[in-house]
Amino acid sequence: ETLELGFLGSVIRLILPLNINEQQFIPSTSAARKYDPREQIAASSPPMIPYPLLLFEEAVTQLWSIWECLVLCEPLLVFGTSPAQTSQAVWWLRDLMRPIPFAGDFRPYFTMQDGDQSMLVNRLPPKPGILLGVTNPFFEKSCAHWPHILSLGRRRNRTPTTQPSAAGGPAGPMPGWKSKTHKRYISKDRTLLKQLESALHGDAKQKLLASLALRQHFHSRTTELITPLARYLNTLIPTPIEVARTST
Repeated sequence: ETLELGFLGSVIRLILPLNINEQQFIPSTSAARKYDPREQIAASSPPMIPYPLLLFEEAVTQLWSIWECLVLCEPLLVFGTSPAQTSQAVWWLRDLMRPIPFAGDFRPYFTMQDGDQSMLVNRLPPKPGILLGVTNPFFEKSCAHWPHILSLGRRRNRTPTTQPSAAGGPAGPMPGWKSKTHKRYISKDRTLLKQLESALHGDAKQKLLASLALRQHFHSRTTELITPLARYLNTLIPTPIEVARTST
């Protein structure tokens, strides 16, 4: 269902989801070229502005490893420069898992003042399925034992002896993906990877199309993952005829 909402002299088209676990609004190639995320908003979809591709600029080649960690319920710390940046990234990562319901604990923006801070961030190994978005450099030390850390954004030119504050950049880990335990199993889509790397140096339309293609690619991967499991689980459900036989 689509709603048209008037706002400050413009009309915003809000697309409502069919259910909470279905990835919403994946346009075809032709429709994607006409898609404007400022005018067409999918209610359950993470924001497409700024372009999600830019969030993972230093981890583009590692996105397949990140996806594997997500579907395996591995704990993941997402480090960003602002609450808006971490929130968009965490919601975007959660969206890649649809149609699998998220069974863990994800916090798009987590702070030291959160009531669960001592329970989620301590010296013990992190619990499975935790997805935290943080900005405070405090978490870089307190979560140093976490197996997977994703730092968002683009790496600044910095000499080894230059402090982050002196370089004008944010404090915290350098942008990129760091994993202590995970080894990638699936293969990368080299054609898509080439499109992503090209879009990083392209115009706004290329970045939008690449972000949509990336989202659809991992949606397909997730669907392919659960298809054989769904077939097996369906065999465990008795048919109406079997139910009728057991009731007589």
